[in-house]
Amino acid sequence: MAEADTLAAGPQLPYLLTALAHGIETIPADQAAPLLTAAAQGLRHPYSAWVLADALDVVCTRPELAARLGNRTVRDLATLAEDALAGDCDAALAQPAVAGLLRLAVAGGSPHRLLALLTEITGTEPADALDRLPILIGIARDHFSDTDHLLDVLNALENQPDLNPATRAEASFELAMADERTALEAADRTTADEQLQRALMRFTELDRTHEARLDARAHAAAIEAVLAFADLEQNPTGDNSARQRLTDAADQLDTTAAHLAAWTGRMHQLDWLSARSLTQSAWSKLVTTINAAQAYLDQPSWYNPADALNDLLQIYLASRSIHTPASDSPGLTALISPAVEAPFLRSQGLLHQLEQALAHDPQFTDHPDAQRLYDAVHRRCQQSARQEAVPGKALEGRPALAALFRSNATGLRDDLDPHQLDRLENLAHQLARGYSPTGNARVDTHLETLLDILKMSPAWKSSNSHYFTPSWNTSCVSSTTGSTPKPTSTVSAPPTSGRRARTPTAPSQPGTRRASRTTSTSTSALSFHQAAWNGRSGMSPAGVQMSSTRPSPGAASSPRSSGAPRGG
Repeated sequence: MAEADTLAAGPQLPYLLTALAHGIETIPADQAAPLLTAAAQGLRHPYSAWVLADALDVVCTRPELAARLGNRTVRDLATLAEDALAGDCDAALAQPAVAGLLRLAVAGGSPHRLLALLTEITGTEPADALDRLPILIGIARDHFSDTDHLLDVLNALENQPDLNPATRAEASFELAMADERTALEAADRTTADEQLQRALMRFTELDRTHEARLDARAHAAAIEAVLAFADLEQNPTGDNSARQRLTDAADQLDTTAAHLAAWTGRMHQLDWLSARSLTQSAWSKLVTTINAAQAYLDQPSWYNPADALNDLLQIYLASRSIHTPASDSPGLTALISPAVEAPFLRSQGLLHQLEQALAHDPQFTDHPDAQRLYDAVHRRCQQSARQEAVPGKALEGRPALAALFRSNATGLRDDLDPHQLDRLENLAHQLARGYSPTGNARVDTHLETLLDILKMSPAWKSSNSHYFTPSWNTSCVSSTTGSTPKPTSTVSAPPTSGRRARTPTAPSQPGTRRASRTTSTSTSALSFHQAAWNGRSGMSPAGVQMSSTRPSPGAASSPRSSGAPRGG
């Protein structure tokens, strides 16, 4: 009792606190009070940094002692940390003081003094005072809400050139861990993928620049494996690159984990930092699980469905061991689930096996993950069916017409006239080619040759519409025949200087009726032939113009009024 003050002021402070904790319930109040006062004085003015760390281990592991010491412990530690960061006392006392504040806050104390202290760090404090503080800042951000401002502190420490390289590396690692945690709490797959990509970039760079950061290498391998597994959703049978990435990442993680265990296995580990090691073990378990399950993704059926389904469902359990997602923030599940669901969407046999397992196998009838898997597959089947209904079977074999329909268009009726669809298909095909066929093989060949020549010219400029647009000309159709009007195209050439352009005569076709030469098709053929002639004679590309208006009967009978050469 008489030597309590002396013990508290020296390296025996941890032993004094241990003895006090053992008898705190039996020591009379009048004897306990001076002992508690001496212990508080020793925590306020510790003998050294390691003595303070050992003393705080005793306080934080004995809740009854911490309760008897009261709020003065938090107050004294905050003052000690502030003085150490300001350079008013030993800088090495900052880390154990902040660690003690963090442990007491996590145990149920108020975090306000801790967060206020960490927020005020600028990176210009003494380097020894900032040693190992980034990991404490990262843990504080993981545990307490509304602490995104601590990321600014980590960024300041990472970009402070005067700090020790190890301290800056710790800040980089914690920033990568923050990106990883954001991905685990993401509300959708896109956000989760983007955040994991950022974390992977940080971990990879840290591993490249610091050979001793095996933890960064392990996290990089784990994230790479998860991203590769997510890529297997689209094409598990043909995407060998994703499979190879997954295999290589799993091997890299196994090797790194073995090296990490060899380096740290016999070293002293802080018990209150064991959560980080457990997280790395959870990542290793997940990667091992998805690497084993990838073999089932490309199989049309399973020889042992129960074992295969159980291996796939283990992925959900392994992902939750890393982070338990909220209902509105699936996080890692949103990234992994589509690859697990894809085999059941591609194979009706696997979907039937899943349905039978839910209906008859006691191992899966009450399995929540199996039921959620089936519900997700069922929803995606319905969505896929709605998308495949557009444009529907009515347009099968009619690619030009089907290309005009968007994926979110309304489905077509089933009672459409196939002849009308064929006619629309021909018109759509003509629209895609840029001109309407005349029916004359030689003229159409010349026209296609002309278009190819014009497109090679640097003066050729595509207009908003097609150059050759079909127009309906009813004036050239004999009223006595009662035939249906046919689409024709009018091509005009600019007037030549000093003389009229000669109009070549269309070649006669054997066996063709005389009346057909008076129709609009023959007129259109001659006009197109004239355009081809002028194009080969060196006429400017601008000389071929498109008539976008419907010609009147009078205009059709008097080609001279428009300045164009006579067509027939």
